[in-house]
Amino acid sequence: MKKEFQDLWNKINVKTIYEVDFDTNELIEKAVSSINYKLNINKMKIRVTEGSQKDSITSVSLNSKESMTESISKVEVVEDFAPSQIEYDLVGELTRDTGLTRKTIIDILMKISPEKFEIYKYNPEEFIRKVANLINSEKAATVIDGITYHKTEQKYSNDIFTINNVRGELGENAIDVKKHIYDFLVTDSKNETNFAKKLESGEVTVYAKLPNGFKIPTPVGNYNPDWAIVFDNPTFKYVYFIAETKGSMESMELRDVEKAKIECARRHFKCLCNDTVKYDVVDSYESLINLIA
Repeated sequence: MKKEFQDLWNKINVKTIYEVDFDTNELIEKAVSSINYKLNINKMKIRVTEGSQKDSITSVSLNSKESMTESISKVEVVEDFAPSQIEYDLVGELTRDTGLTRKTIIDILMKISPEKFEIYKYNPEEFIRKVANLINSEKAATVIDGITYHKTEQKYSNDIFTINNVRGELGENAIDVKKHIYDFLVTDSKNETNFAKKLESGEVTVYAKLPNGFKIPTPVGNYNPDWAIVFDNPTFKYVYFIAETKGSMESMELRDVEKAKIECARRHFKCLCNDTVKYDVVDSYESLINLIA
């Protein structure tokens, strides 16, 4: 309930919707090319180990590995496959996982090479997962230029900070904090822990690690930023900043989907707050200070 945090929260708790304009045929062609070039599903392999039973064994070791001597071990590729007893809705699952229409998914599947489509029968689940990822990567790169965000009348409630957010025992990732909205902070990585410690000792009035319930809608899935921070410094007093911490700032190390979500977040906050709330990706507290100063 600290005033400075409420000021920030009231700026960012408005929900948005987006509209996106893109060339479906262009996306189809890019997705087909990506699947034909990148899709690879390994055939099932089995390891065959031959051995013999040791001469002297006890009843204790009769059924254990210690009672056997390994002599030959080899790996064989299974060329034949057993027909799956599970029925898969290939088009339906890809439609769900990509957000595209059934017609667009069918167009993609009909245009990929027969050799690539043939491997679906070896591992349907892996085929669906990998094809969806490839389509989403191409979709992320295609739709980002044509997306626009609009405010709605709906807002996130303060309850997302209290309901189903802190439960159970605090593990080794929990640290004692003073400037956070909770007395303890549970981090997801060493990088986040180091970042939070710098916020504690830095020129910060109050901050929060945004709960999972705070999500920004994007064409490639909902996005949950990391931090909401209010600074207190004579140069940038009460600068509001939504920060996403990444271990590396190298662009090539961010997946296409991640980069698309980050760009969507920029446009989301621009729509909500113009320039009164800043959003960007940083890899350290120092880079954050350099960015806003």
